[in-house]
Amino acid sequence: MRFLQAFREKWGYMTCRGLLGCEGCSPDERFKRYNELKAKGQTHCDEFVEWVAKRALEIIAEEEKKA
Repeated sequence: MRFLQAFREKWGYMTCRGLLGCEGCSPDERFKRYNELKAKGQTHCDEFVEWVAKRALEIIAEEEKKA
């Protein structure tokens, strides 16, 4: 739960729709929005994945210390 809360606090949303700024969009509209952002170099998917991976490793390390 704290992982999800931390992600939301960091990025503002937890879904691709929200992260793309396209909450009410259809799948086709989301795809279009993603491609528009990608063409401008404004997608941040790699940053989201990197943050998730680092945070997951931190949580694993914390849990291993408890064991």
